[in-house]
Amino acid sequence: MLELDGIYRGSTALDPKLRAKIRWTVASANRCGYGMAYAVADLRAAGADEEEIAALQSSRTDLPARERARWTSLGK
Repeated sequence: MLELDGIYRGSTALDPKLRAKIRWTVASANRCGYGMAYAVADLRAAGADEEEIAALQSSRTDLPARERARWTSLGK
């Protein structure tokens, strides 16, 4: 699992901010505080500011309708 995580985090297939946001979303869905904290650290390392991090952790009402619909379908 750690090897797979290392490969994924080092991949250049996706933008580093997007990778961190995906990781945070998955950790949030799994209710894993450790994973969420690591994703936020990765997001900061990728250059995100506090406003961008706060938006990720918000109620998601400011997301585009299509993304908000995905969250709603997950029960968020």
